Amino acid sequence: MSLDAISKNKKFVDMNKMPKEAFWNAVYKMRSNSISLSKYKHVVLGLIFLKHASDTFMAHSKTSKLIIKKTQNNEKYTTNNLVWIPKESHWSNIIQQAHHPEIGQTIDDAMVGIERRNITIRGALPKIYTGLDRFMLGQLVNLLNGVDTTKIQFSTLPRVYEYFLSIFAETEGVRGDEFYTPCSVVRLMVEMIRPSYGKIYDPCCGSASMLIQAGEFIQRHANKKDKEQICIFGQELVETTWALAKMNLAMHKIKGRIELGDGLYSDQHQCLQADFILTSPPLNITSYKGEILQDDKRWIYGIPPLVDVTFAWIQHIAYHLAPDGIAGVILPNSTMSLNTFGRGNIRKNIINDGLLHCIVSLPGQLFYSTPIPACMWLFSKKHNTKNVLFIDARSMGRMKDRTHRILDNIPQIATTYDAWCNHGYKDIIGFCKSVSIDKISLQDYMLEPWRYVGEINPNDKLHMRLDLPITKYSERQCKSNMIRETR
Repeated sequence: MSLDAISKNKKFVDMNKMPKEAFWNAVYKMRSNSISLSKYKHVVLGLIFLKHASDTFMAHSKTSKLIIKKTQNNEKYTTNNLVWIPKESHWSNIIQQAHHPEIGQTIDDAMVGIERRNITIRGALPKIYTGLDRFMLGQLVNLLNGVDTTKIQFSTLPRVYEYFLSIFAETEGVRGDEFYTPCSVVRLMVEMIRPSYGKIYDPCCGSASMLIQAGEFIQRHANKKDKEQICIFGQELVETTWALAKMNLAMHKIKGRIELGDGLYSDQHQCLQADFILTSPPLNITSYKGEILQDDKRWIYGIPPLVDVTFAWIQHIAYHLAPDGIAGVILPNSTMSLNTFGRGNIRKNIINDGLLHCIVSLPGQLFYSTPIPACMWLFSKKHNTKNVLFIDARSMGRMKDRTHRILDNIPQIATTYDAWCNHGYKDIIGFCKSVSIDKISLQDYMLEPWRYVGEINPNDKLHMRLDLPITKYSERQCKSNMIRETR
């Protein structure tokens, strides 16, 4: 489909038929040379939010006239986690002004109007359109106007929003990883800890991709009562990323309390005891001013080394975990083995306390900012045992391109962990091993899975029989994952 065809107001785009890659290419071609990619990101994502919020509001206002007539303000409307759109912010007003010289000011005014009526996203919407190239803005408005939301599910534009987040992250490289964790990594964590009730928390939430997937998992699996009582909490240091997170939650109609600030130095959820914690602290942060936190009450397993922020995050997570809570965290591989500056002692105390539940070593090239492989630690106060499950997934996944990998063996890893927690688990040489804390102590509390799972013998027919059914399932699931990755 040509760009001209997409841009015509009278021709609508069925996003179920038009690949998101093509939609991205059309949007990207419109970028003016005078605007940086980092700024263009917020221009595009802000317009997607505005289009979706307006279309959703108009659709619900037509089917919910009684509610709106009875409500003098927007309080009852927003209890349904929907964004109230005042008349001056309706998309119909934007499209009428698409080719006017003041289109940028019109869009900024629309954003201000929405924030005025919706306290949950106040201060989060971009107001950067005044002064931008009006031809570029007009093209973007026309392109988005071509998305016919009357014929498709309203979940489509949120999927486009998330897809664009991933592409911007990939395109921006290191800066992109400030706010985006790859979808396959997030899905693995969600499928393993299986959030289904209570309080869900991400202390460094980025664009809220983990909280979004946790919310969607809850919608699929939790009962009605648990769904109604779910509470989402998050915190993000970077203000522009915090804004993306607020918009992302609103797009998915998920109500949450996302605070701005550094979770380590200025914890905005000090009294929170979370039932489920999912997080991926920045892997490329080396500076840590730990000297100002030496006596912090969170350091129950030992004072974190001043040269390594990761052991501060680990104990921050443990501190906020409810008595029967479960947590998953993505960490550098060095956390599994380094003993210097007290790291080994903290790791030993965590293991001996029974908090550590599972370690998964991940393949390299998953993250946009670094090709270095990471690992996933799972903590559980609900399944406090004397054993730890080790999973070696370093060779799993497939290359998306020459530099980035997608982890598509999620069912194999998640079902293995579920079987270990419940019943039916068996060790598989070269892949998984359940190890007692006593045996871990003999390895000086080092946690690399390869130390425990053993090596695969290519001539071991028993291992091939064990692995074959799962591998076939993973291959079938791979196609499904590809679809979900690009939705």
